[in-house]
Amino acid sequence: WKIYDFDGMNHKLGEKFTTAPSMCHGVPWSLDIYPRGDINSDHDEEYVSVILRNEGAKDAKARCTFRVGNCEVSAPKILMKAKKSTGIGWDNFIPRKRALASMTNGYLLVEIDIQVFIDKPQPLLPKGTHCRDMLELLESSKRSDVNFVVGGTVFRAHLCIIHAGAPVLADLAEGADSGEDIAIENVDSSVFKALLRYIYGEELPPSGMMTKHAREFLDVADRFGCVYLKLLAESSLVQLELSNSTAAELLLLAEAKNCALMKESALTFIKANAKAVMESPGWESVEKSPLLMTEVMKALAHGISAVTDADNVENMAATTLRRKL
Repeated sequence: WKIYDFDGMNHKLGEKFTTAPSMCHGVPWSLDIYPRGDINSDHDEEYVSVILRNEGAKDAKARCTFRVGNCEVSAPKILMKAKKSTGIGWDNFIPRKRALASMTNGYLLVEIDIQVFIDKPQPLLPKGTHCRDMLELLESSKRSDVNFVVGGTVFRAHLCIIHAGAPVLADLAEGADSGEDIAIENVDSSVFKALLRYIYGEELPPSGMMTKHAREFLDVADRFGCVYLKLLAESSLVQLELSNSTAAELLLLAEAKNCALMKESALTFIKANAKAVMESPGWESVEKSPLLMTEVMKALAHGISAVTDADNVENMAATTLRRKL
């Protein structure tokens, strides 16, 4: 920028003028110049303050070097907001005396080298279709090699896939005679279908279905070795059903199904609501278990403390460990 008649400008401290926009790398830039300094400039000596601004409609990442005569300063790469929202510059860019001495042919030459950084375009990768393909395989029954019969409904599946997602169910099928249909008792057909869809395509059961059948999902996932679905059902039960009337029952269920999160949550709830829980129908069954009563007494006496991230994993509270995993 050539600033004509710079030495004749009568601007006071804190007063500025703005240059006309100049294009660089497709971005319009303007320069705010304070001939006698900004209000934040040092007052020991008169300075010239400069601020570069992005006049464009889009933000720009830029790195700049400002130069007047033999005075040169550089700024690191920053995000320059659009429409002059932000700027980059210096309150004490150059002493006014040096700026005046740098004038030639009646103007002050302010040079700015601007380097604009453009984000590298990311390749357009198609969304993976593996889960969808696996669900289509389940629905088509192509090359299926095992049949499960649940509540009168036949589910055709692939033993190798079942083995990966529910190994206990696969072991049950492998133990049957070749070609024999495998009857699955005490399981709702809709729950079993959701189990298969999770095994094949990691499709989670609809939230309404999980809310209604959380205990059934916990039972079938534990029964057939589908670990993540079991954790999901366990978490749903804790969130939806833990109350004064169910805490004792859920503690018993957690002990039977080896559910650490549910057990920890139930004990914590019992500690906070001991009197009400002890009046619930399930408490009598808890009293019949010396092991559970010992854990309840410990919880009442000492509490269950959340262990910090820095502590040993073996001693970590189940809630904290689940968050880390």
